[in-house]
Amino acid sequence: CGNPKSAHQGYCREKKVAVECYQWDREFGSLTDWEWEIINYLMVDVPERPKADYQVEQAIAVFCMATRSRRYAGFAATPLPITVANITDVVTAHDIMIPRSILDACVFAIDDAWLKALEEDKQDGGTDVEPPSSDRYE
Repeated sequence: CGNPKSAHQGYCREKKVAVECYQWDREFGSLTDWEWEIINYLMVDVPERPKADYQVEQAIAVFCMATRSRRYAGFAATPLPITVANITDVVTAHDIMIPRSILDACVFAIDDAWLKALEEDKQDGGTDVEPPSSDRYE
């Protein structure tokens, strides 16, 4: 993203926002009304969800659907990165009105962030990183 002449520089904003929105959704998006009341009562600062446009929301939805066909390797069932084929399967089944290059860039960026969070959680001895859910996007 640092090279101004890069053909993919225009995707940097979309990738960044897509990852930020997905991470916010994962952390705060599934809280119940009761949990929000507790957060408000305790006066905990919760950042606002980043502003996302149609392309970002669709990329997150495609990621959630594509991850359902994610492959796993080894005895420990280590998740493998999402592939172009996983994305193609989703795009074939659903009308997605985003240029494929932007969609792929966003989905791969979200997947990288998810895999990184999973690895960090494993190093800390936890199992807090849940598989992505597309409930919000269906």
